[in-house]
Amino acid sequence: MPKPITLREYTFKTLTAAKDYFRDEKLSLAYRTPITQGVLFERLKELFLFYSNNSDIIWHCTESEVEYFYIANTVVPDHAKKTIEASTKAYWVHFNSDRPDRDFSVDKALVFLANYGRV
Repeated sequence: MPKPITLREYTFKTLTAAKDYFRDEKLSLAYRTPITQGVLFERLKELFLFYSNNSDIIWHCTESEVEYFYIANTVVPDHAKKTIEASTKAYWVHFNSDRPDRDFSVDKALVFLANYGRV
C-alpha cells in the first residue's frame, strides 16, 4: 500500500501524486522568479528543512535561514572541474545568510520523507 505524504497539513495520497504536484508547479513557474510565500513556498520549505536536517546530505539549516526558492537550471561539474548549467530545471533555495544558493532534488527529498518521515 502506498504511503501518504503530508506537507503543510495537506496529504498527498501517494509519492507519485506528491512528485506530480511539485513537477507541475515547477513547469508553471517563470525562470528564477522568487517563490517567497504561499502554499508552494511553505511546502518546499518544510520538505527542504526535513531533508537537509535529517538525511545523509547534512546541510543543517534553520527555518529562519531560508529566504526563498526559485527554478533554475541544475549546475554540474564538467571534465575540467568547472561548473556548467545543465538543461534540467530544478528547485533552488536562496538563504538570507552567506551560504551559497543550492539546488535540491525534490524527488529525492520526497522519497526520503516517504521512507523516514514523521509518523
